Parts: sequence; structure tokens; C-alpha cells
Amino acid sequence: MNSDPVAHTLITNIGELVTAPPGRGPVRGDAMMHVDRIHDACIAVDVSGIIIAVGSRTDVAASVDISASQQIDVDGALVVPGLVDCHAHPVFGGDRAVEFELRNLGASYEEIHAAGGGIRSTVEHTRAAIDTGIIDGQIARHLSWMLQSGATTVEAKSGYALTREGEIASLEAAARVAQSMGINVVGTVLAAHTI
Repeated sequence: MNSDPVAHTLITNIGELVTAPPGRGPVRGDAMMHVDRIHDACIAVDVSGIIIAVGSRTDVAASVDISASQQIDVDGALVVPGLVDCHAHPVFGGDRAVEFELRNLGASYEEIHAAGGGIRSTVEHTRAAIDTGIIDGQIARHLSWMLQSGATTVEAKSGYALTREGEIASLEAAARVAQSMGINVVGTVLAAHTI
């Protein structure tokens, strides 16, 4: 009887797999520059969605039962771990593109703020988006940009409602939208973003 872990899914024909070296925990500093690059790789995933083996097809087949696995051919694609987008603000209304141009022309943040721009402008638009219920669509747009860039986990900060109820509503909206999109969100309250 085979006692090897059983692969439910086998992702094959990976042109290059970039991953952390085996047996190492969280790393910092220069150690983050060291990765394994495996050519013609595959990934074995168990029935619960947990990766149980990574490496060449020969190495994976030697350690995991792949006989009944569903196989997904990725046609030579590059595969990397999901990225973490920390200190992100996916919950906001409006935009401040005009302010960007004003800063390019030499306006100070204080001048922009005095003219009604800056964080206070975003607070006003965010509150309106929460009140009218359109915030979910805006969050979805922002999270989709992050997903397209490779982020699979986002630290979603609040900070643009500036009331207890508004900050909670912001974080609840981020969690709700993220769940529907299959992206992980870790909420962080930034209640005193401005005064």
C-alpha cells in the first residue's frame, strides 16, 4: 500500500517556477534575494488545496502519489508565489488625479489641502460612496488591479471615513468584496488618518 501523500491536482509544464528555498522560514534582508528557480517544474496540490510538493516532475512523482490527479498544463508559464500588497487603501471614493498635476506644477500639499483637496476630499467622496452603496464596485476595481499585478493578499487599510461606523463599514466592505473575488484581505484600522 502506497503511503505517499495523494495529489488531487498536478500543475504541469511550468516553464520556470520561482519559489523560496525549502526548509527556510520567514527571511529578511539580503536573505530575501535567494530563491530557487526550477525549470520544467510541477506542483502537487492535495484535495483541500494545500501544496504538498514542488519540483521537477520526477522529484514530485517520487514523493507524492500522482496517479489519479487532475492535471493542469500551464503551457510553459512562469509561476511565482502570490505577492502581498501591504499598506494598501482599496477602500476610497473619488480620485485625486488633478492634485497630482498640481503637485507637478509646484503646489504644496498644504495649498492643495486649503483648496479643498487632499485627504479631506477623499474622505468626502468615500463617505458618499459608502452611503450610496457604490463602494463595493470601487473596491472590486482596486482589488482587481492588485490581482492582475500578482497580489493574492492585501492589507486593506481603512482611513477615509473618519468615523467609527464609517471605518468599520470600510473594512467590512473590503472583506465582503475580497471574499467574492478570491483574494485574501487583512483589514487594518487607520482611524486617525487625518484630523
